Amino acid sequence: MDNEKKIKAVLMVILIIATLLGLNALIAAVQKTGNKETHTGSVLQQELTLHGEKIANA
Repeated sequence: MDNEKKIKAVLMVILIIATLLGLNALIAAVQKTGNKETHTGSVLQQELTLHGEKIANA
């Protein structure tokens, strides 16, 4: 019985660590994706501004 408790405790610790590592990877992926979207939005805004200036100067 004592060995079963030790095994369950070790498995629980491994599961907790794996969960935390998975969450960390998920958060990092979301942040990386968010930065790309922000950059894309910035580029699109610059293009719209340049297009608007061309129309205004025409």
